[in-house]
Amino acid sequence: MTKPLPSALLLICTLGASAGPGAAGLDLPGTLDEAMDLAKPESIGTPVLAAWWSVDGRDLYYRHKPPGAKEVATFGVNPRDGSVREIDAKDLERVDEDGGRYNTARTQAVYERDGDIWMRDLDQDAPIRVTRTSEAEAEPRFSADGRQVYFRRGTDWFAWTPEGGLETPWLALRGDNPPPAPPALASAQAPATVPAPEAGVMVYLGPQAEIQTSWLSPSGRHALVTTTPKGYDAGRVAQMPVYVTASGYPEMQAESPRIGRNPKPPTTLWLVDTQARRARVLDLAGLSGISEDPLSDLRSAQGLPPLAGPRPVAIHGVEWSADGGQVAVQVGSRDGRDVWLAGVDLATGAIHQRHRLAGLSVMILPFGFLPDGRLWFQSESGGYSGLYLQDGDRTQTLAAGPFEVGFVQWSPDGQRAYFTCNRRQPGDWEVCRVEADGSGLTEVTALDGVGAQVVLDAFRLSPDGRQLAVRHSGPYLPLQLSLVDADSGATRRITDTQGEGIKARAPGLVQPRILPIPSSHFPGQIWGRLLRPETLEPGRRYPVVLILHGGNVVQAASPRLAGAREAMFANFLVGQGYLVLEPDYRGSIGYGRDFRESVYGRLGFAEVEDLRDAVAYLVAEHQGAGDEVGAYGCSYGGYLGYMAAFLAPDLFKAVTAANGFADWHLSYADNSGKLLDSPELNPAAFLASSATTQAHQLAGQLLIVHNIDDAVIPYQNALAVVDRLLDSGKQTWDLVSYPTGGHCSGARPQAQIDAFRRTFAMFEKHLKPAAGQHHKD
Repeated sequence: MTKPLPSALLLICTLGASAGPGAAGLDLPGTLDEAMDLAKPESIGTPVLAAWWSVDGRDLYYRHKPPGAKEVATFGVNPRDGSVREIDAKDLERVDEDGGRYNTARTQAVYERDGDIWMRDLDQDAPIRVTRTSEAEAEPRFSADGRQVYFRRGTDWFAWTPEGGLETPWLALRGDNPPPAPPALASAQAPATVPAPEAGVMVYLGPQAEIQTSWLSPSGRHALVTTTPKGYDAGRVAQMPVYVTASGYPEMQAESPRIGRNPKPPTTLWLVDTQARRARVLDLAGLSGISEDPLSDLRSAQGLPPLAGPRPVAIHGVEWSADGGQVAVQVGSRDGRDVWLAGVDLATGAIHQRHRLAGLSVMILPFGFLPDGRLWFQSESGGYSGLYLQDGDRTQTLAAGPFEVGFVQWSPDGQRAYFTCNRRQPGDWEVCRVEADGSGLTEVTALDGVGAQVVLDAFRLSPDGRQLAVRHSGPYLPLQLSLVDADSGATRRITDTQGEGIKARAPGLVQPRILPIPSSHFPGQIWGRLLRPETLEPGRRYPVVLILHGGNVVQAASPRLAGAREAMFANFLVGQGYLVLEPDYRGSIGYGRDFRESVYGRLGFAEVEDLRDAVAYLVAEHQGAGDEVGAYGCSYGGYLGYMAAFLAPDLFKAVTAANGFADWHLSYADNSGKLLDSPELNPAAFLASSATTQAHQLAGQLLIVHNIDDAVIPYQNALAVVDRLLDSGKQTWDLVSYPTGGHCSGARPQAQIDAFRRTFAMFEKHLKPAAGQHHKD
């Protein structure tokens, strides 16, 4: 919840020094160099990178890299008095890892660290190292009776007995045919299994099976296994040239296959019974709608044969109940239109559906079992990500829109759920609580910004369920750690990693306004984060700059800190007489399923409509100059920069497109497949939504910047746009290529600062009237 500034702070803002044009009363950076200095870690500070509890709840830990430090440090917190100490390197092995799993009695816990398994007796100070191997072990958990610890090494499962410390093979999986069984065994067991040489069970799934992963039940009797066809051709892998190398010679770096080259391999789900020594393929054909093709019209329009049989799927997750008697499987169609939660009859292998979510681009959301065996899950079936509880055939709604349920953690007894939520407005995230019977839905925290733009799992509930360790941020505050009472919400700030430089300047910086913006294209509104002078000069019109957030499924209209350099660049622009708005266009998260899916099949078009509405709002309500509009964006924001320049050339006079998608045929499947399908099925959408197709409409000034070593959005995208601009005879563009820095110059700040410098020079030249002149009504 955004609160009004205290009167004392308003007075400080009013008396601030050195205001730029149109920024009276603020103490804004007067030069870009000054702005970027404020964004340096030693000035703004560095975030708390992670926070978690010891498995006994006696200590809280967090990781933080102080400015100038070479390594990330681990700190311990006494939750009783809030005192903090740095953990010496020699003592790090005594620190529990996040994500420990308990035995039923909650007297012991196991976790994985650096590829080895550790166990901790809660009445002991130090953990026990279970494995010490060169191979990576993972997924430790206690057996249902608490007598053993199961863990996976490669594709095999092992059991370790705390009493005596004995490790034994439990289940070995092989993608091959079994060797001939000795005559004495041939009639006694299923042909797909033979005893493992050192005990346990070895299961052969056939020579065509490539084992992907497996999930062993707490009982140790059953396992679910996923396989794909062995030798499946996933498509040609692209090669990215890297020019700055230690050898002095260009080197090639492999990328993922491009979309449409080959479909992802089909997944087969197996049920293994170690006691009956049997493996069987599970038939998913009974899931509702799995044999119906939602893309049949597209397939028919392209003259492609109809889809035969059930649609290809992926298994996104498996969760077992504590006793191993129940299992839930999350099945997603490869076309992105359906996600099912299904149970498995462990005796017969029959699949029974527990939930289905269908849509244009469905989300993969968490689920699990409570200690009493009830299934909880998140779903967008109500239009927003909600929280649901299922007992047998009865489904109960615990929390559902119009707001989003984010990261969820349950109390140890399963009687309360805690989750991030945005009940008050889309960008105002707090931690909420609800009882398992659906009562008592309330906000627990009042931190005005739980998490950050790309940090969603921002809290941890203590092992006793009494306290929350919450990371939160503000407009100029990196992620901090606070302890919150899980009942009363009483809050104690633990860290203060904000730099002294920004503390001195923050009162004079622009306090962002999170505002609703009416839409002329759909019933409702978008939201934006506006930076502007506190008082606007009467009669003056201010040039407008839109900063376009990357990753269309993130959110900008929030008081939380996103990027420090972007925040300081925005303040600098305000000091130079600009209005700066960061809008949440359609496709952004936090607004529900329909808002997110509304860009399906028309990427770029819906968002540019929203950008037009955002500019119109600034003109009508904040004295924006509608004929002096520019934009800057990176990643998906860079793509929207292209589309704004090409689809709205009448509006956008100067645009920087940094590291943006340009031709969706060059993207990877996860980037565009859920919103555009595939080039084979929907070629018209791929063409229309590609910036290269629209490049001939450029009329304003376009600055293209891209890092050559960008492994997320290949540099080839920038070259594809340049190629089209040349073919179209366009001359109002520039290309700046950075040899290193990765995606959006994340690994080389100097490149991003250079892009800001060039962007500002472009804005000054093309968005302002004659030097020293300002629009008047």
